[in-house]
Amino acid sequence: VRDAYCHNGKMPNDIDLFFKEESDFEETLSRFGEDKSKKIVSKKENDYNISLEIEDEDQVQYKIQVINFVYALTIEELFQEFDFTICQFACDFENLYMGKYAVKDALSKQLVVNTLTYPVSSLRRILKYKDQGYSMCSGAMKDFILKVRNGDFPEENLDIEYIDYQKNNLT
Repeated sequence: VRDAYCHNGKMPNDIDLFFKEESDFEETLSRFGEDKSKKIVSKKENDYNISLEIEDEDQVQYKIQVINFVYALTIEELFQEFDFTICQFACDFENLYMGKYAVKDALSKQLVVNTLTYPVSSLRRILKYKDQGYSMCSGAMKDFILKVRNGDFPEENLDIEYIDYQKNNLT
């Protein structure tokens, strides 16, 4: 949604699907493969999502990540799970939602910390976003460091290096 809204309709690298509860995740996952005009080119799974590469009848490929590690009843709850403000874009096929600073930060290509839950993964994402032209000001860097230093992260959250799949591997 961010790319389409803030970057002149650019097609997204992937589409992330989130759900209110596990049964919604299971139902949606069962529907993939039913549409014969689209075929699943590849399917990769980890503890956090199932990543599907889909090819449509025009041989256009795109990636869908079906997220199964966080469930949220509202968009606001979901936004609180995202590590950076630029990730706070969503649609529910009726409405478009944006976090308070999401548009400003995305248009100015500024990376600002929202919540740190998986700090190693977020650090890797900083590098990924840098490659996409985003930067962090000194204040945002300090905020990131202070949140890591003062964070009381469960050990398993520190071991999580990657949450989603990238072209060649997990990121």
